[in-house]
Amino acid sequence: MVIYKYIKSIVKSLINFYKSIALKRKNIFIGTNVSTSRAKFSKYNRISNNTIVNDSSFGKNSYVGENTVLNNVKVGKYTSISSDVKVI
Repeated sequence: MVIYKYIKSIVKSLINFYKSIALKRKNIFIGTNVSTSRAKFSKYNRISNNTIVNDSSFGKNSYVGENTVLNNVKVGKYTSISSDVKVI
């Protein structure tokens, strides 16, 4: 059981590392304490701290402020969403 948890931890770390490399290539910044599920990013996106993004897509050069919740949203190009916004 200990070996299983260890391997699972290594695999999860490798997946997160791969995702971070892929995002850096597109100049995408993801802040701390951010939860994403089925989110699609373009180029030059920024998702600020304490944000939840589910089933959403982002056009080029779009930004999301802190403490924001986005569910099933299509964010266009060159769009800025302020902090403390909830779209549910």
